[in-house]
Amino acid sequence: MTLGEEGEDGEEVAIKFESINHENPRLEYEARVYETLTGSLGIPFVHHFGTFESYRYMVMDLLGPSLEDLFNFCDRKFTLKTILLLTDQLIRRIEEAHSQPCFLRHITPNSLAIGHIKRFNQIYLLKLGYAHVPGTDGPSIDGPLEVALTLQNHPIVMT
Repeated sequence: MTLGEEGEDGEEVAIKFESINHENPRLEYEARVYETLTGSLGIPFVHHFGTFESYRYMVMDLLGPSLEDLFNFCDRKFTLKTILLLTDQLIRRIEEAHSQPCFLRHITPNSLAIGHIKRFNQIYLLKLGYAHVPGTDGPSIDGPLEVALTLQNHPIVMT
């Protein structure tokens, strides 16, 4: 990821790159997942996806530090209030994504970030290239049998 500027006002954005020759390309699929969830709270806006020379790129909203970075900054200790506020936002983000339907995977402290400057009190979901959207050519649902069985009643199509 790198920092960039977009538009006449020079808005700061994040630019994510992937080699066209990457063995397991995910960036185009990830951009489509973001597009599916556009307008959902806690989903960064993708300004543009394209190719340039030997790279695919995605231009998206610039966010603040990851939850992992914040946890390390706080000596790996969050207050109970912080944990409850984070939990409340995360539950709402996951519920909203699953209502689209979009099954999120790979939710880790590194795949969650706070907003940049004015939106520092909001949690954003990142790394959506691992999400499963039924009816797409993205990754299928996989994992332990127990996880698959708990998904039987989820409003998504099992693949």
